[in-house]
Amino acid sequence: MPVDISQLKEFSKKIDNLPKVVNSGKIADDTLKELGARMLRMVKERTPVGKSQTTTVLRWRRGKDGSVSVMKNKDGTAKTKEITTYTGGTLRRNWKISKIIKDGDNHYLIIYNNIYYASYVEFGHRQQPGRFVPVLGKRLKVGYVKGHYMMTNSVKEIEKVATRLAEKNMKRRFDEVFK
Repeated sequence: MPVDISQLKEFSKKIDNLPKVVNSGKIADDTLKELGARMLRMVKERTPVGKSQTTTVLRWRRGKDGSVSVMKNKDGTAKTKEITTYTGGTLRRNWKISKIIKDGDNHYLIIYNNIYYASYVEFGHRQQPGRFVPVLGKRLKVGYVKGHYMMTNSVKEIEKVATRLAEKNMKRRFDEVFK
């Protein structure tokens, strides 16, 4: 009785290639990149942005001849609209992520912020009540400002999903090999 073992030979070749796929570090690198991107997004979302300021401006239109005129309501008063502007955002914009760093069997990424006051916003800081701050245009009122813990809380949240994400990437890679 003849037996077809071609599929068994094909399966054997896939098994032989399995150590190359697992040991290549590609799975770890892909997982690390995805975890890093997720964490960077979380940190940026948690980073406070400065204050918003709403101002009221007149609405106007430009005529075909280039003249500018203020738009009027039915009762003859000038039309206005509110514009919200934000000051700040430097801290949020300056979060960066490094390339993958390989140290023996260890692979890691560094998420960092080069703004000098990032640690003060992260962990909080003491200050001298009553001191006038020209940039703010007012006096300090409290002796301690609590931290926002944007990086600390993001690390805790990423640690919850890291194992599940690694398993998902491993399964996807094995499915590619055994399809």
